[in-house]
Amino acid sequence: QAYQVNEDHLQWALNASLEESRRSSAAGPARASGGPNRLPPGHSGVAAVHGSPVASPGGQLQVASQQATQRLQEAEARVRHVDQELKIARAQEATMSAEREAMKRQMHENERAVKSLTQQLDAVHAHCEDRERRISSLEKALSLAES
Repeated sequence: QAYQVNEDHLQWALNASLEESRRSSAAGPARASGGPNRLPPGHSGVAAVHGSPVASPGGQLQVASQQATQRLQEAEARVRHVDQELKIARAQEATMSAEREAMKRQMHENERAVKSLTQQLDAVHAHCEDRERRISSLEKALSLAES
């Protein structure tokens, strides 16, 4: 059950990364990596001069490659984080499973103890009833003998 939750979390992270990539691709190169502050060094997001490296197809390819590399690294970092969370969740699940088994064993031991004590109590109760009947019988015999 915990595996499914964490796998769902991992799937969510991957889907979020893909969605972020789709949005950034649709928003254009200035937004592709999350905004102007995340553009490669020396790139303002505006290719004003025709001869600039960014305006050339090779420069645009380099910028797109850098942005794709950065998005890939960010996605890999999210995957590592989710993997770590998954490991922690699995360890917690194993601990909880062991605790649950220990509690079940303790419950069974307690049930056996309660059953044993109930049987002993029933035996003592039956013994007391026998004594009361015997006392009553002896009292009746004494009363007849005295009259």
